[in-house]
Amino acid sequence: MANIAQTVNVLQSLCLTKDEKTILTPTYHVYRMYQPHMGDTAVKTEVSSPTIKTPEPTKFSKSPQRKIKPLYALDASASLSRDGKYLILTLVNQSLDEDLDCEAHLVGNGELEDGKLTILSADDERTHNDFNYPYDVSSREESIKAEGRTLRYTAPKHSVSSLVLKLK
Repeated sequence: MANIAQTVNVLQSLCLTKDEKTILTPTYHVYRMYQPHMGDTAVKTEVSSPTIKTPEPTKFSKSPQRKIKPLYALDASASLSRDGKYLILTLVNQSLDEDLDCEAHLVGNGELEDGKLTILSADDERTHNDFNYPYDVSSREESIKAEGRTLRYTAPKHSVSSLVLKLK
């Protein structure tokens, strides 16, 4: 589930306006990329990736009820479309330093066919959109080849990737 309190002209907004101009922010693009999950069935995902940071214990983390987990470079979510014809996979590579080679293995019935990849990334993690440079961070789409039960994909550093894959 995703929520956003204010959508225009605030920190982390979906768009910015000035006079008659409007620009879309990276937040807008991420929301659009996750939209194919809406109304679908969540699919269990298990992720293994390098650790970016292991948290230092604090006076609050010493409590037996609370255990702070390390921050992993890769996060993933998956869903199956209502009609069962598509697998939607979203990946976030939080590493600022390295691309991550990923493998997704299907469990159960079905095989992958070709699909569509949408990717949001920039060369520098500080890149943002403003009225002078409204398209510095924008998503791009391309076809992706997939077949069988395993998908191999390299998630670029500091990126969000959305894969919509047809199932046989």
